[in-house]
Amino acid sequence: MASILTGRDDALPIVLLDDDFMGRKMAQEMKTSLYQGHADRILNIAIFTGKEGSEIEDLIPPKLIASTVDRLFRVAEPEDEFVPALTSGPIIPQIEGWAKKHDLDLPDGWKVILAKQIKQYLLARGMAEVNPSVVEIWTKLFNELDRRLDD
Repeated sequence: MASILTGRDDALPIVLLDDDFMGRKMAQEMKTSLYQGHADRILNIAIFTGKEGSEIEDLIPPKLIASTVDRLFRVAEPEDEFVPALTSGPIIPQIEGWAKKHDLDLPDGWKVILAKQIKQYLLARGMAEVNPSVVEIWTKLFNELDRRLDD
């Protein structure tokens, strides 16, 4: 796809990948094929989050994701909600484990549904809802993207 989007002499786009098994596998495959000799254009999300196994979703404030999960996917008892179960690790495996524990079937495309809800929430409330430490991660990411685009 990248070769279609760029011309023959254009630089390859910068790619940001998850630090899970599939993301690391994709990075390795890209480094030995289309991105051979351009490994510096492949970024791993863990560089920015500081969490091994991070996924792109870990760029969003975890408490915001957790409260949105509770609004979207209801459980019978308040003490079984996702917010109290939240830990500091990557959030997607936590959500999937929580759903399995409570026999909740996450619908196809649940991450897209979740992302849309969070986007609407942030657009309505603004940056005041985002912890400065998360903004710092975003700033680090965008500065790195900007630096690599200039290379």
